[in-house]
This record gives sequence, C-alpha cells and structure tokens, in this order.
Amino acid sequence: MELNHKFTQAEIKKLKSREKEKHAEINQILKPKNSIPELYHILLVLAKSLPPKVAKLKEPYRNDFGSQINHTVCELFITYTDYVDKNITSLSAKSSFHRSVNKLNALLIILNENKLLDYSTIGRVGRTLLDLRETIERTIKDANDPK
Repeated sequence: MELNHKFTQAEIKKLKSREKEKHAEINQILKPKNSIPELYHILLVLAKSLPPKVAKLKEPYRNDFGSQINHTVCELFITYTDYVDKNITSLSAKSSFHRSVNKLNALLIILNENKLLDYSTIGRVGRTLLDLRETIERTIKDANDPK
C-alpha cells in the first residue's frame, strides 16, 4: 500500500513513542492491581517467546503440542491473577504453578527428543522454566497465606 506521505525520522519516532504509550496504557488496564513484578516478568517472557515458536511447528505438531503449550501459558497467567487477587491460597497457587511448569517441561522434552524446535529455543525456555520455579519458591510463601 502506497502512502502519499514520506515520514521523517522525527515523525516515525513520534509514532513509535505513541505506540509504546498505548501498549503501556493497555497493559495497565489488563494487569491485576496487585503484583509480584519478578514473577509477572518471567510469565511475560514465556508469553512472548513460546507462541511465535509454536506457530512455526509443522502442522500436526502445532495442533497437538502447540495448543497445549499456549493453553498452559494461559493457565500460568490465570494462576498468577488468581493468586495476586487473593482468589486462591498460596498453597493452591504453588501447586497450580508447579503443575503448569511441569507440563511445559514435559512438552519441551517431547519436542526436544523429536528435534521439533531448535536447541537454542529449548535451552532458553528451559532456563526460563528453571527461573520460574525458583521465583515461585522465593515469592510465594505458605506462611503468609491469607486464606
């Protein structure tokens, strides 16, 4: 599509800035009011990295494994939101988080053994899952359980 206007660098910079502001504004609307920033950040890393990789899987694997991966990432965010909004106990949150992390780990093992994703992707996601496990243990304390 041709535009009847050539944008200057300043105009492009301004458009990009406006786009970032809109993105941040929408995130503020969607994010829960309560927060565990470190945990949220790791979940965002998974949410940004896994779906594009899943989309590149060959058709039968994308349908079988990709949908499970994307669903599990959604489950992690649901657990996070339920926990920070105090809808579930820390014990329930930990259990749900660990179950989802274990599921992602199992799916990565299958994808790795079948060489369906490149090693660098598997390695990065694997390290992110390790970070997620450690962060869950550090940030979700049973002793402070409000329920």
